[in-house]
Amino acid sequence: MSVGDFCTTPYREGKKRVFDDLEYYPCCGFVRVHDTRDGSIHDINPVDFLERAVAIGKEITREPNHREKYRLATVANEVEEACKEAADMGNPLDPKVQAFYKLHKLCKRSYVTAPSNTPGVSRRSSGLLEAGG
Repeated sequence: MSVGDFCTTPYREGKKRVFDDLEYYPCCGFVRVHDTRDGSIHDINPVDFLERAVAIGKEITREPNHREKYRLATVANEVEEACKEAADMGNPLDPKVQAFYKLHKLCKRSYVTAPSNTPGVSRRSSGLLEAGG
């Protein structure tokens, strides 16, 4: 199951990050992980994905190579940033987030106002014209 199957909020993506064969980025309130080896895609709750940063932090203490320690520390920080970005997008399963986007529909038709004396424009009593028509 992916975010698109149940996403009630607008589609948004954050900065893409890469670690070995994994590409991950915040997407619609989740962290989307794309495995480039087999092409699989998984959407993970930011709280669960943050546990991976903790596991990477534990791995740093066991690593003797300083370059590898630096690389793992960088990855742990990027995982935390991705989780923060995803959390800032709002969890689409949260009823409060769903209510906000239901109230503030983002797919509204656009309208243009025109003065009543504009030639070649059909007039409406409200002074609003539907865009494109």
